[in-house]
Amino acid sequence: MGTRPQMMGADGGAVLHLTIYLPTRDEMKIDLYDVSTVDEAIQELLRVHQAETRQPPLYYGHPECYELRLHDSDGIPDEDFPALDRSRKIKNFGDAGGHEYCLCERPDACPPSGDAPADVAAPAAAAKPSAAAAKAPLPNDKAFLKIFMPKSDDYTVVAIDGTTVGQDLLPTLNKKHRLQLFQELYVLKISEADRERLDLASDEIDMHTKLRPLNLHEVTLATKIFADAPQISAPAPSAVEETANVDSRSRPPPETFMFNDVTAAMFKEWHVIKKNKYGKKQQRMLGIDLNKIYNRKVGERVITSSKSTKIAERPMSGVVWVRFNQDPSEFQIYFKDSIEEIITDYTADSPYECAEIVAKLKYILSRRK
Repeated sequence: MGTRPQMMGADGGAVLHLTIYLPTRDEMKIDLYDVSTVDEAIQELLRVHQAETRQPPLYYGHPECYELRLHDSDGIPDEDFPALDRSRKIKNFGDAGGHEYCLCERPDACPPSGDAPADVAAPAAAAKPSAAAAKAPLPNDKAFLKIFMPKSDDYTVVAIDGTTVGQDLLPTLNKKHRLQLFQELYVLKISEADRERLDLASDEIDMHTKLRPLNLHEVTLATKIFADAPQISAPAPSAVEETANVDSRSRPPPETFMFNDVTAAMFKEWHVIKKNKYGKKQQRMLGIDLNKIYNRKVGERVITSSKSTKIAERPMSGVVWVRFNQDPSEFQIYFKDSIEEIITDYTADSPYECAEIVAKLKYILSRRK
């Protein structure tokens, strides 16, 4: 195995082979014993990175500056899950026997405070140059960009480089949220602060603009408004405002959830109690996107086959209707296909989530007509 990983006991134990993607999206492999914690994994990675004199340097000696997240794809962290608990053993987070993670900087802890030891190396970015010395990012520098979806708090983090333009983001968004977005229908919007910093006349960026030179940290995907588009008045806010005072056992009205074609089609899932056709109650994760309803066991990260649940997914075309039950947290879905037709009962974790699920399904079904 080579040199024994630092911080490991002499008696060792089973060895885990970890693949960790750095903030630059570069891949790095380290070996740890299975008794190691997440915090120890970060420390070991920093040690090996420094010993191999990799570039660019990290904040050596400052594991508090970093966190580990599950790896999604292409070196990008899975933002749907929180950072790994630093005190837990790293072996607890493996997915189907594999260990792939992303090392991410913690904005509230980077760069480290100025009382670091003199011999601790740090990235050039840790130095605080004067405004005059500050320079624009190099064209080929890689960075992460947070993209908020239209009229939604949901966002996706993607990696960009000097050649990335807005239209390059759509395949990732389509894959992540199981959508079909077309570049001619969307623009990117930036914050007012970024607009002033860049001295732009508008907060909109077309889908052919190179993003890395703008040094943006977040953008919003917005529907393009055409000159001949009809003017639509804003909906009355009363339904949304009233939900602030709704009792926790009251089900909010469907108007609370202002879906549009994009947000309704985006994949989302909820924990539910499902009652099967034999009356047995089962804990499940109910997922919904534009084309399918997904049914997976709690704890499974990805639906890959029907091995774990009898019916892992159903096409949306097989949904006849959805309706509320008398209990504010319960609802029913009527499925019908060439093989069977069945009404399935579900209990959501709260009346609010129950209303959200039903509202999302009803919106999707209404667009099918």
